[in-house]
Amino acid sequence: MFRTLTKFAALSFAFGAGCASSPTTDVKPAIVKEMQPGGFVIELQVTLTNPNTEPLPLREVEYTVELPGISGAVFRGVRSAEGTLPAGGTHTLLLPASFATNSNVIGESYRISGSVGYLSPGQVAAVLYDYRVVRPSVSFTSAGTVQTGDVRSATGTGGKLP
Repeated sequence: MFRTLTKFAALSFAFGAGCASSPTTDVKPAIVKEMQPGGFVIELQVTLTNPNTEPLPLREVEYTVELPGISGAVFRGVRSAEGTLPAGGTHTLLLPASFATNSNVIGESYRISGSVGYLSPGQVAAVLYDYRVVRPSVSFTSAGTVQTGDVRSATGTGGKLP
């Protein structure tokens, strides 16, 4: 069965399946979205741009956020992208990362890396994806310092952090 699928995949690529260009990514700086005693949530925005004339259904997002200045501060997430990247357009993913620490994270350095899976146009590409023969994805990485944002606190009030 696997040999048949492998031959099918090779023939499909020879005849144009999976010819979509990869999307590009742009990662905005991390901002603090919520603070509570003993923890906080930061949010990252990853904007995908589709250079193709066909929309690209987005699949799973896997990502890791690290705060090197805070011991043990690593978040790993897997979630559905819940969207389609329109032809010639953009789609922004909001990726949360929660950390259990009393440390002040404003100005701390962070690193994020991850990937977004997508489905190439065409029925052949869908079959190859479903059988896990071809799983296209685009990677993203970024680093910076955590910024302030419109923050929800433990009391439920919002506002900018100083």
